[in-house]
Amino acid sequence: MDKVLGITFFLLVIILGAGLVIGAAQRWSWLVDPPEGYWFVYSQSFIKKVFGTRVLLFFTYAMGLLAIAVGIYMLVKGIWT
Repeated sequence: MDKVLGITFFLLVIILGAGLVIGAAQRWSWLVDPPEGYWFVYSQSFIKKVFGTRVLLFFTYAMGLLAIAVGIYMLVKGIWT
């Protein structure tokens, strides 16, 4: 049962990472151009306010790719052990 829960969780991590990459590529406004007024509660707004839109776009791609990589690694590790 624990293995099924782990597989489900890391599949969701991969889906989340794919959503970040797709959202960055499609330039979803809530993801790569959020209102700066939410900078104190929304990390994307904070990054945009402090570093600018280009860094926010890079950060979104990086976080998406990192989530995909970690999810795949953990799935492979969990299935083979």
